[in-house]
Amino acid sequence: MFYKAALRARASGRPPFYETTARRAGEPPPEVVLGIARARQRVSLFLAASVSGFGFLFALATGFAPAAMRLQLVPGLSWMMVCFFALVVFIFAMVGVYVFWAARYYDADWMLSHLSEVGIEERDS
Repeated sequence: MFYKAALRARASGRPPFYETTARRAGEPPPEVVLGIARARQRVSLFLAASVSGFGFLFALATGFAPAAMRLQLVPGLSWMMVCFFALVVFIFAMVGVYVFWAARYYDADWMLSHLSEVGIEERDS
């Protein structure tokens, strides 16, 4: 990834490639891009680990306690169906959390840094 290559170059002591080439007009500084990319990666990894963990728990329950998962709550509705429905709802909720976060923070930070670079200031409405 771009920011990993930049961090490796910085650690080696030589100037990263983005410092040796001219920035395009309106492009935010590399530090801003790296900070935004790190924030996105932290949120993405947390949400991916949450979804993976919940799915792994469902698989473990299905594999190691099949009798318990087959128990009928009401006729036609077993614990496995309830847990699978909860897994699907959890996945949709995590996607919603990511979309909310991206729209509220990730995209907003990117746009504000980009607009301030080209000389457009944020206005309070």
